[in-house]
Amino acid sequence: MTVDTDRLHARLLSMRQLIGHLEGIGPVTAERLSDDFGLRLQVERALSQVVTLATEINLHVVSRELTRPPADLRESFEEMVEAGWLSEELAGRLKDSPGLRNVLVHEYVRIDLTIVASAVPMAVDGFGEYVRVIASRL
Repeated sequence: MTVDTDRLHARLLSMRQLIGHLEGIGPVTAERLSDDFGLRLQVERALSQVVTLATEINLHVVSRELTRPPADLRESFEEMVEAGWLSEELAGRLKDSPGLRNVLVHEYVRIDLTIVASAVPMAVDGFGEYVRVIASRL
């Protein structure tokens, strides 16, 4: 099967919008998130959605290119390397993001706002690069 480029383009567009929103927020600190509940909700939602969209792309590409589904969401980044779509360096930077997404979405534990704040530049830089790399393949 071939990769559905329309499906991937739609997800990349959503990722660009979310990353742009995170960039527009300005510097994010744990204190700022603690003081502004609305900002906290925006950041948490944007982060969780960016990761969800990326893993959906990974699942689609890996299933098509390697003809098997990824072992799990974390491994999907490494399997994108195997499929030839991501560099090992970029996959290494992003592979732990599904864990953060799970904490944000399911609130397994009290969320450490320092971790959330530090995830913003990672998302902007790392997933910004992810979007550029995947878009260049299409």
